[in-house]
Amino acid sequence: MSEIYLAGGCFWGLEKYIASIQGVQATQVGYANGNTEYPT
Repeated sequence: MSEIYLAGGCFWGLEKYIASIQGVQATQVGYANGNTEYPT
């Protein structure tokens, strides 16, 4: 299994699109490389 990181303007729109691709097993949205535990 491979793992990739993608960036997009809308977390949930990108997640929905990626999840609809055949073979994708899981998605998770969030911020990358920050120091804030629970950013808003």
